[in-house]
Amino acid sequence: MSLQSRSKLLIHLLAMLVLGPMMAQAQDEKLPPVSNSGFLGYYYGLIQSSNSDVQTHTAQFNWNFSSYIKQPYIARYFGIVNVSQGQSTSAEKKSTRTAVSGNLTLRVFPQSNFPLEVFVRRASNQQDDTLGALVNERTAYGLTQRYTSKSKTAYALRLLVSQQVIDDRVEGREQHGKSQDVSFGIKKSVGKWSLNWRNDYLKQANRTTGLTIKRINSIFRHSWRPAKHMSMNGFTTYRDSERQQAGKIPSSDRRLEFNNYLFWRPNTPRRMVFNSALRHVELLANRSVVGGSGNRATTLSGGVSYQLNERLGLSASATGLMQKSAAGSSFSMAGGMEARYVSKTYLFGSFRYQWNTALSANADGKSAETEGLRKVSTHLGHSVSKVFFPTYFPLSLRLSQQVAAIEGSDQSSTQQLNHQLSLNWSRSRQRYSQSANFSVKDLRSRESTTIAGEAVRSFQLATLLFSQFTNISQTSRFSGSASVQLRKQSSRLADADRNVLSGSADLTYLNSTIFNTPGLQFRSTLRWYSTSFISSADDLLTAEGTQGLFWENRMQYRLGQLTLDLTARVTSVNGVANNSINFRIRRHFDATFFN
Repeated sequence: MSLQSRSKLLIHLLAMLVLGPMMAQAQDEKLPPVSNSGFLGYYYGLIQSSNSDVQTHTAQFNWNFSSYIKQPYIARYFGIVNVSQGQSTSAEKKSTRTAVSGNLTLRVFPQSNFPLEVFVRRASNQQDDTLGALVNERTAYGLTQRYTSKSKTAYALRLLVSQQVIDDRVEGREQHGKSQDVSFGIKKSVGKWSLNWRNDYLKQANRTTGLTIKRINSIFRHSWRPAKHMSMNGFTTYRDSERQQAGKIPSSDRRLEFNNYLFWRPNTPRRMVFNSALRHVELLANRSVVGGSGNRATTLSGGVSYQLNERLGLSASATGLMQKSAAGSSFSMAGGMEARYVSKTYLFGSFRYQWNTALSANADGKSAETEGLRKVSTHLGHSVSKVFFPTYFPLSLRLSQQVAAIEGSDQSSTQQLNHQLSLNWSRSRQRYSQSANFSVKDLRSRESTTIAGEAVRSFQLATLLFSQFTNISQTSRFSGSASVQLRKQSSRLADADRNVLSGSADLTYLNSTIFNTPGLQFRSTLRWYSTSFISSADDLLTAEGTQGLFWENRMQYRLGQLTLDLTARVTSVNGVANNSINFRIRRHFDATFFN
């Protein structure tokens, strides 16, 4: 059966289901109302480029219907039908596309504690050109059954069967695939506990390639909230997958994973937060990896943070990892502590000054493979800020400096120096708003290791942003933005420099009632961007860049149920231009029978 014949059969079956009751209406019986909506549309597109011109014509049809049987609480049904027929023409080839899709859903006792839903979906796509044809057909059907008891225990069962056929007449191949998906879930709340279990079974088979995949995925979730400031949640997952294909060694994977998280914030005057996590992964069986069975890893981590006051805070964390495999077992630990202090704000006239410091220590415990590593970090920073002309021209200035030093037990050291400068300005009135931002960042670091030696790196970033929004009238507005960014990155170790200069600008004009005509809208967007890369390495200079321009004008008119849309675009990237014109017309409909 051809694609056109199957499409007509699908439409006839749906039409008989919806319009069939009209043919058998008894004189003394009133049929349920049938709601219908959708649209008829036509699309035309023209794309002009330096290579060739492409014209596209597409006709579209969309139909949505819904009703009930006898009474709404007994059974409801609804469906969607989409039909699309298109043709594309260029100097090289001519192609046609046909797409038909539809779905029908029936819900039995939708307002009860045990609603049943049955559905069927069908989609067919065919593309023909001078080289051949490509047909893609997909069919799916299934059901969903739910039940909620008086004790608020919820059960759900879902069955989905899908089949796909791909006929590629260009390459002379045909592919058949079928999958079955069954899932079952339970959700239960007992006191302060919340439990949820779901099990999925999936089977896929490809008749062409001989590939068969079976997968079982079971997940159990739990949540416990014994107090207002304490909660615990987690999940346990079991996965079992098998893969078989003719002429190849079958593979399988079976694993178990357990995760549990605990969060506790005691109700004390001091702000204390405690959290912990436990994760266990075990590979039960693996036929594709030699010695894969029995591999396991357990991770236990925890942390606590304590805020003594508004300025001083302490935190500590620890992590333990235990691994076991066929090669042996290992155990490692890691931990760290950190103290942070933020000073109060000092006023020197109209200037505001603040400083901060942090001290942290981290260590990796010894294991069978490593000897352990310890690091101590010290951070010190301060900032100054001021607001100039707060009444008429508010301009905010902020200058900050951060210094960091990191020392490791492996004779490695890192020093960092970071400077930042930012200027912010904003102004807002009844009909317009403006804002501007200028920021400069300079980061320099020196790293020293026993293996690589000394490396000096620097990074500079300068950014300028500007935006404006203006209400021209009650129906029109204008907005625009511009940005310029300069990045410079250098490394003395590799003797390489990289500079990036980028800029962009956006302008948008919108009029919701152009020419004082209700329903006639116009929108114009202009976007320009440019990026330049300049790199140097070993006295070799490389320069490249990208420039682009995008201009779109769109006009839309809606009169009752009729919608017209005209869009013109101009796109240019590195001197290569593409022009396109799109026109779309749609006639919407909305009707109810037997109302």
